[in-house]
Amino acid sequence: MQTAEMIDRALAEACARMGFCTRLSGVSLLKKYNGKMTAHDFAASLHYAEGLNFEYSKHTKQLEAIFRKFVKKHPSS
Repeated sequence: MQTAEMIDRALAEACARMGFCTRLSGVSLLKKYNGKMTAHDFAASLHYAEGLNFEYSKHTKQLEAIFRKFVKKHPSS
């Protein structure tokens, strides 16, 4: 199960390693995605928060990998 703490750790790693330092929080992102955030959602949210175009970014795969490192998949129901 995903937790706000897991996402906060991924956000901190994205900031430290890649400079994607935003005001996003695990709580706000889980709320936005109804508790079922994906690596793609994470990368897109960071791009949009930074005012960057997500479609053409070279950072997407790295951000998705950071998300997967810290956030376990939401169990299927």
